[in-house]
Amino acid sequence: MTRWDEVTLGDVATLDTRRHDGSDKPFVGLEHIEPGTGRLLRDVGQSEAESGTFEFDPRHVLFGRLRPYLNKAHLPTFKGHCSTEIFPIRPHAGLDRRYLFHWITKQTTIEAIMATCTGARMPRANMREVLNLRLPLPPLAEQRRIVVMLDDMLAGIAGATENATRSLASAIELFSTFRDSVLQGDAAWPKQPLGNVLKVKHGFAFESRYFTQSGDQVLLTPGNFYEHGGFRHRGMDQKRYLGPTPPDFVLPSGALLVAMTEQAAGLLGSSLIVPEGETYLHNQRLGLVLPLEESSWDSRFFYHLFNTTALRRYLHDGATGTKVRHTSPGRIEAFETGIPPTREEKAGVARRIDAIAKETDALISLQQRRLAALVELKQSLLASAFSGQLTHEPIAA
Repeated sequence: MTRWDEVTLGDVATLDTRRHDGSDKPFVGLEHIEPGTGRLLRDVGQSEAESGTFEFDPRHVLFGRLRPYLNKAHLPTFKGHCSTEIFPIRPHAGLDRRYLFHWITKQTTIEAIMATCTGARMPRANMREVLNLRLPLPPLAEQRRIVVMLDDMLAGIAGATENATRSLASAIELFSTFRDSVLQGDAAWPKQPLGNVLKVKHGFAFESRYFTQSGDQVLLTPGNFYEHGGFRHRGMDQKRYLGPTPPDFVLPSGALLVAMTEQAAGLLGSSLIVPEGETYLHNQRLGLVLPLEESSWDSRFFYHLFNTTALRRYLHDGATGTKVRHTSPGRIEAFETGIPPTREEKAGVARRIDAIAKETDALISLQQRRLAALVELKQSLLASAFSGQLTHEPIAA
């Protein structure tokens, strides 16, 4: 049996911080690297950054030190230069490059790297401390056997992940297409501006000094929105509010909100129904959608309407602002569409869409569970590999 050495990363690899010489080479930024897979998300550009970057070549492993929990690492096959938020790590002669890549993307390694970080909002790994992390080092031939086995098994997991991801995207797209087709309406629905049936009211600019973890009011923000509608408890422990609140800004359960800013890609115009169970407020980045005539109003109908492709595209195309794009109540109220005249008709349309939404949610949940299981399986394989369980040469006791 073979005893594996345990060494520090700094014993067997070097951080290359050679500055880019300004020559025309491909540039890799963090935005180019897909989290968890090591793949480039798109073709890298030529000299997108002119200075302050690091040189790399096919001898290196590129590792993203900013927010390392995203697990952004890449094995380049070309010469280039990268952001200083990415460190080129060059393995020495006794360390296989792919072995290093698999080790540094292992969850327990990522957790150890996170422990070196400074900065709360934008954590950065301390690469000098990362060099002190210890890794198991079998003989080079054994490293390469492990890499071959891992590459083969992880390729299978990657294929299954792609299939599950496509199935997830297809379920969302099919439902979106169905909802769009239903809400295109028929000739009997009068086409009119939304302002004929509703008005949009901005939220209140709550003072941050009153935010607390013990307040009995929950401040809703765009962070509580899913892209295509729906509510999520995101950061609720940080968004409680204890302070003077104008009564008009306390939201009743069942009220309809719309995102007025593009806090995240695709968010502008997304809607949610205020849930029960808490006292909710909304800030100025959200609009409260109010009916002009209660007797013909149905919140679920307008919830779905706000998430149609036509309305979302209309709001996106007319948005203003540079750093954060936003829309206005007037812009929303000017949108023209067919609207069923009675509450009963609106409710019937909403029930039809909700029924398909329920089936779609079940499909989405299934694919999300599959994706989570595949992530767990990948990390289990990596853990087995680096504890000697996949090797032909067991570790001596």
